[in-house]
Amino acid sequence: MLEIVKLDRKYCDALASILSADASLHKFLSPNQVMSEIFGDDYYNGCLDWEAKMDGHNFCILYNKVPIGSIAYVHKDAETASVGIWISSEYWNKGLGTQILKIFKKMVKENGYMYLTGTIQKWNPRSKRTCEKCGATFKEDENKWYLTFIL
Repeated sequence: MLEIVKLDRKYCDALASILSADASLHKFLSPNQVMSEIFGDDYYNGCLDWEAKMDGHNFCILYNKVPIGSIAYVHKDAETASVGIWISSEYWNKGLGTQILKIFKKMVKENGYMYLTGTIQKWNPRSKRTCEKCGATFKEDENKWYLTFIL
């Protein structure tokens, strides 16, 4: 069963462990950076700093009560939030991304937003397909797709 819960310190060791060990995920998130070990407290404090700086909200994605990734949004304006997501590569290609986005879209709508936007690098067509399944429309430039969900 999938759940999206507010980020809590108790999930951060597991999330940091994923980010420290999942080479496939690292290649997608930070292709030009050296992979390094991250610790739970550093992950948690980094998320709190990001939330304060970006007017954002971080959540943990749980699958059968086990942390498998993170999803977040930032406030853009009164009607619009912007989404970012990552999940452990162990859970890729299982249809979970589509389920996660459907749950998250509902959460964001319940927080008063009418639109959810995001950006996908063109070297990541799987993420684009996931967003298409969830009803996104797209604009694009040479390197990126810019998605919009009407909530």
